[in-house]
Formats: sequence, structure tokens, C-alpha cells
Amino acid sequence: MSAEESGPSSSPQAVRWSFHRSFSFWRNLIVAFLVISPSLIRLWCLSKVPPAAIPFDVDEFCRIEIEPGQNAFDYFGEAGRLKASVTADYKAKDKTYQWAADHRAVMANGWSVATDSMKQWLLDHREAMQVWRRGTECSDSLIVAPLATSFDEMTPVLQDFQALARMVECDGMRLESEGRLLEAAEVYLAILRSSDLVGRHGCVMQKLLGMAMYRMATERLIKWSEDSRLRADELRLVLKQVRSVNRSFEPPSIALKFEYQFTIKTLSKTGWCKRLRLAENYEKFEPYASTGMEAFLWILGEPEVSRRTLTHVLTNQLREVDKPMAERSPMAQPPIVGLFTTSGELSSQSFPPAAIERAVQRSVVASHILALFSTYDREIGRDRSRRVGLELVLAARIYFRDHGEFPAERSDLIPDYIDSWPADPLQATADGLMQYERESTTSARIRSLGAKGFDATLQLRTPTTTEQLAP
Repeated sequence: MSAEESGPSSSPQAVRWSFHRSFSFWRNLIVAFLVISPSLIRLWCLSKVPPAAIPFDVDEFCRIEIEPGQNAFDYFGEAGRLKASVTADYKAKDKTYQWAADHRAVMANGWSVATDSMKQWLLDHREAMQVWRRGTECSDSLIVAPLATSFDEMTPVLQDFQALARMVECDGMRLESEGRLLEAAEVYLAILRSSDLVGRHGCVMQKLLGMAMYRMATERLIKWSEDSRLRADELRLVLKQVRSVNRSFEPPSIALKFEYQFTIKTLSKTGWCKRLRLAENYEKFEPYASTGMEAFLWILGEPEVSRRTLTHVLTNQLREVDKPMAERSPMAQPPIVGLFTTSGELSSQSFPPAAIERAVQRSVVASHILALFSTYDREIGRDRSRRVGLELVLAARIYFRDHGEFPAERSDLIPDYIDSWPADPLQATADGLMQYERESTTSARIRSLGAKGFDATLQLRTPTTTEQLAP
């Protein structure tokens, strides 16, 4: 057979060339896949969460105008600076004082156990406490603008605010022990007013601090109202002011909008991982930890996935969060984020609660941001129950001063002391009311049936011989 009939020859050089071309093709294909795979993964992650429109008017929300001299935080900030001056003076004179231990003792056992050092500490902070109290008389407050991208400047002010509130509380207990009951009431009412001001136009953290202030004032006012020296007209004056504070209660949705604005603004800036403290566990690798984490999370669709997810969460919550519990839609199960089931047709930009929950769980960023939101709504209910309960306690005590006994039935308070018997803010049914039980003519109980809700036993306390008569 001739060479022509045997077909083309496969020389070693031809085989090598063929292999080289084949290898180059697969190598280039793999390299191309590795180059575009992050973008493909990102697109896949983004496809799981559709875009959504912001569910409120941002420009209108950020338009906050406060009259000159009426921003409570101007005074709270000045009080904090005065407090820092006292602390610096103590350090300069090598004076030390363990405030926390004495404060705990006084809270547990009353003013009678206050040490001389504690009394001097409060005396040294007299000016700071006076400025703090002037702040509680303001009509409005704002600590940082809604479009701020950092809470760093806010944290020290809130810490000083809380520390001074505890000092003011102790000063009220001092006045009460001296028989200066109306002056003590003014101190406790200042704390009550501060609960609204510290959270006004603020984030969730501010709102939770405000709720803590209201709880502090409630406990003190209930204890104060037990004193048998108080007259009905004095209790009525305090009840009137409590109702005024309760009427100024800012809707819970304001804090959600503020938190949303802050987070969205933060996610749009470089270094957002560091700003949101996502790289705290990797600080030893700085300055590369935040940058590396941002690059990795970008592949997973961040921060756009979180922006979309947070918008869906806010849209869901704004529909219901300001309503009383009995008027809300049921909570979605399991309530990881605190979402509500939806009724009627969903808009084209809406996401059902189950899908939102899955999106939150898939997103490291969104789940980190929303960790506090799941508890916020529960605290709102408890705060509302305290507001209702405090009014009922004072009304029942006024009744006692007028009649020499607590009401036999809750209807006895209507209409002279309250307009109607209030619903329990922690019960999800329209017929769920605050509970009233009279144990005897001199003892009664008002409580909420909700978890960790309001619960107070009403009794009459006769002042001890060491307490002075009220002037």
C-alpha cells in the first residue's frame, strides 16, 4: 500500500500541537469561568431578593425643625460636660469613689443606707443635675440628624445622660426621705419626661433607653404614691403630668425609619463593614480585615442584598407597628425578625414574610443589623403597659384618698377618675383588659397579663419616725 493510501501521518510534533491547543482552550475556559463566577454568584444572590421602593417620604422625615433653646440634648450634652469636669477634678485631687456599689445599695435598701461619700458625690454634681433637669423641660430633642452615618458622637452623650438620670433618681429619694414629697415628685416626673425626649427623632437604641427611663420613673412614682401624707389634689397634679407625658409618646415607627436611614446611608459608604462592626473578630488582621470581608460579601450580593432586605422588612413593619396589639395582623411564625402576616394582595414590590425571613437568614449583614429589631417590638408593648398601669395606680390612689379604701370594682373609677377602663397593651384580643383585683380595703393589684408586663401591688405606707413631715 502506498503512503498516500495509508492516510495522513500523525507525527509527534502534530500530536504535541494538538494537545497544546486543547490544553489552552480548557485553561482559558477555566480562567474565564473563575473570572466571571463571582459576578454570576452575585447575580444569583441578587435575584433572590427583588428591589423595593422606600415605604416613606425620606425628605419629609428628615425635615426636623426645633425652636432655639428647645433641644433637650443641648442641655443633656452640657450636663455631661459638667459631669466630666467633676470627674477630672476628682482625678486631679487623687480622690476615688465607687458610685456603682453605693447606688446598688441605695436602690435595694433606700436612702437610709446612703454613705457620706455618696452624698458628697451628688452635691458635687448638683449643677450638672440642674442642667439635666432643665433639659427635661424642653419641647423637643435631636442628638444626630437622620442622615448621619456614625453614632460615635452619640454614645458618650447617652452614657452621661443615663448616669446623670441615676443621680437625679437618688436625689429624689433623698428629698422623699426628708419629707419633701412634692419636690421628689418633680424629680421623678423629670425622669419621666426624659424618657420621651431621649428617644425622640432617634434610633432603636435611644428608644430602648427611653423605655428604661420610663420604667425607672414608674417604679419611683409608684413607691412615692404609697405615702399616706399625700393628698388627693397632689396626686391629681402628678397624674395630670403623667398623662401629658403619655400623650406625647412618639410612634415606634419613627425609630425604625431612623435606623433604616442610618443603615442605608452607612451601606453606601466605603468601609461599611467596619462602620457596622462586622469585622470586630478579625481586628488582628487590620487594615485588611474590613476590605477583605467587603470583597467577599460583594460576591454574595452585599451590600445591595441587605438594602433590599431591610426595605422589605421596614415595609412590612410600618403597616402594623404603630397599631395597638389587638388591632394588628398576626405575627409571622417563627418571629425571628418580628414580621407581620399580610392580608390582601401583595404589591409587585412586596415580599411575603416567609421570603423576607429567608432573605434575612441568608444575609450575614441583614441578620447582624436586625438582631435588635426582634426585641424592640416586645419592649414597645411592655412600655405601653407601664404607661397604662401608672395612670391606673395613681387614679386608684386618688380614689383611696377620697373614699378611705381602694375601689371594690374597676368600674368605680369610671368616669370620675378615668374615662374608661383601658385595654391591656400586651394582649392581642380586643376584649383583653388590664386586670384589677382588690385584696382588701387597703390593698389592691393592677397588672397586665402579658409576659413581663406591668404588675403593681397598691398599699398604703405610713412614714417612719425618721422621715420629716412634708412642708
